[in-house]
Amino acid sequence: MDVYGIVVASELKTAINGEVRYIPRKKGSHAEDCIISVLANQNGQIQSCFVNVNVYVPNINNGGESVEDVIRTSTLAEICARVLQSRFGDGFRFFLDSQRILAVNGKDEHVISNKLKYQFNNE
Repeated sequence: MDVYGIVVASELKTAINGEVRYIPRKKGSHAEDCIISVLANQNGQIQSCFVNVNVYVPNINNGGESVEDVIRTSTLAEICARVLQSRFGDGFRFFLDSQRILAVNGKDEHVISNKLKYQFNNE
């Protein structure tokens, strides 16, 4: 997939200490993984879908409490925005539709959720 190729060739790949892969994420991973998933896909000459590029960031310990590593999530969110802002290639284009940082339920980590609008011309 085009998005995967761009991510693995980018500064995002070298900035994280985990893997870049399609869903699912390795069970039990506590690394800074980048997981790519396609949310919806429409058939037709011009195919359009949303692609999630999620980057997981472990929390830090602050006085015995697990809290967001704000410095790390901010740094990686800026890198994601640069890498995913807007790209085009042979028959495809995408742009960053939204970016949010969310706590992951039941885990001591946060996720940088990057939602891309992806289009492919199927001529």
